[in-house]
Amino acid sequence: MFRRGKMLFAGSFLLVATMVLISVGCSKPSTPAPPAVEKQAAPEKPASPAPEQPAQAKGAQPPVTPSPAPAAPPATPEKSASPQNASAQATPASQPASGGAKPKIVCDEPTFNFGERDADTDVEHTFILRNAGDATLEITEVKPGCGCTTANLETRTLAPGQQVKLAAKLSLKGRQGLQTKPIMVMSNDPETPSLQLTLTGTAIPAIEVDPPMVNFINVMDDNPREQTIRVVAKKEDLNFKVLEVTAQELDEFTYELKEVTPGKEYAIELKSKGALPEGSKNGRLIIRTDNQQRPAILVNVSTYVIGALKVMPNIINVRGSDVPGETEAMQISVMPGRIPAFELLEAVPPVEQIKTEIRKLSDNNYVVKLEGIPKDNSIEGKELVLKTNIPDKPEVKVPFHIFNFKPTIKGPTTPPAPPKPVAQPVTPPSGVPSPAGVVQQ
Repeated sequence: MFRRGKMLFAGSFLLVATMVLISVGCSKPSTPAPPAVEKQAAPEKPASPAPEQPAQAKGAQPPVTPSPAPAAPPATPEKSASPQNASAQATPASQPASGGAKPKIVCDEPTFNFGERDADTDVEHTFILRNAGDATLEITEVKPGCGCTTANLETRTLAPGQQVKLAAKLSLKGRQGLQTKPIMVMSNDPETPSLQLTLTGTAIPAIEVDPPMVNFINVMDDNPREQTIRVVAKKEDLNFKVLEVTAQELDEFTYELKEVTPGKEYAIELKSKGALPEGSKNGRLIIRTDNQQRPAILVNVSTYVIGALKVMPNIINVRGSDVPGETEAMQISVMPGRIPAFELLEAVPPVEQIKTEIRKLSDNNYVVKLEGIPKDNSIEGKELVLKTNIPDKPEVKVPFHIFNFKPTIKGPTTPPAPPKPVAQPVTPPSGVPSPAGVVQQ
């Protein structure tokens, strides 16, 4: 009986122990996995399930403190911030791309107005040029507008932000009135390859001529023309005298000198003699004075006279050629001049080789085409005759002019080759050996 009680006790103990173990084993798997492990494992390799499988396999074991290994995911941004990557990212911001860097030429005051200056002085001014770009500026050329202006640069190569002085000088000697002189600065600036600087102002001469030139433009041949030219002292303390007036290429005009105010003002009356010849012509008056600043004053006189008809061009200019048989084609326009209405009946060339064709564009408006014009001096000075229905102007003559003519070379154009030198022995001075192969010419 004692043995049965002992066995019963032992069985009860085993049953209680088994229930305790089952209870403990059932409660352990229900404990959730540490959240830190899941959050750190997800960013490391989100596409791979490997980190999750170890966590589930070890779910039945006691909780384990996360090892430093799962903290590796933050290393991804750390790699992007490494010195090598940081340097690679900073390069485009600190150094502009080669295609984006370019020079830029700038002049804050490109125009200098010198006001009124005596014509016996020089105008000097310094322009400041600056490179406002981010690449080297190369100034390739500086071109003043005329010979009266000079410009000098200290240097032609400017680094970004660098500036340079351009010294300009304008001589007003012999000039009068408004003066505007450009200076062109060429550089490698892609946006402004040519920058214009300007000197402008008024030159006050000791003696002023008004007008400084005479233009009789688009005047009718039967309309007399005249012009008064005044020669005036521009300084109160100046007295001068006009010594003489002469003319060049002004046979159709007369001129007369009159003293208006002794020592201060003179007048020159320029008048046409009668009907002016058709076409354009240029001449000039030469006024000589006793003033040292303006001893000789030139006044250009230009005329363009329209006759019964207006023919453009009024001279048929042909570029000469030394190639035998070479010809050229041209055309002229015929429009109303002094006569408002007309008909162009015929165009007669000076030689049969030239073929003409008249085309009527509209009433009183024609074009004459010329083909086969010889480019040699055979037509120099000859005329194309235009026949019209105008009673007092039945014919209008248009002259031919050959320019840059080179006469044809008769015979062979290539000169014969000189004879080949014949080798002859050269007698050397006494005691000097004779050189081999010496040719005496």
